[in-house]
Amino acid sequence: MAHSPMLDTPETFHAIGDGFEYGIRPIQKSDKQKLINPFNHLSPENRYLRFAHAISELPDEYLEDVIELDYQKEMALATFIKPNTKDEELLALLGTYAKETL
Repeated sequence: MAHSPMLDTPETFHAIGDGFEYGIRPIQKSDKQKLINPFNHLSPENRYLRFAHAISELPDEYLEDVIELDYQKEMALATFIKPNTKDEELLALLGTYAKETL
């Protein structure tokens, strides 16, 4: 699996008002729990709508597909926010893309 030079770039957070900050960076293996936490707060109906079937937890295969990437062919960028009273990063948005293969 290829390594992305973007993973070596220090993350920078930017103020967005009301004391919140955001940062955008490639998803990392250490972000696994940050992917699971928002899922755990979804209602069963929202889980069904997002995944097209009822699931009670994120499948390991899904998590591996998102965090175990071949950076020559695919990328996953995450936006994290830091609430004004915490240093904890919360996942706000995840975007993935893959290079078309012919």
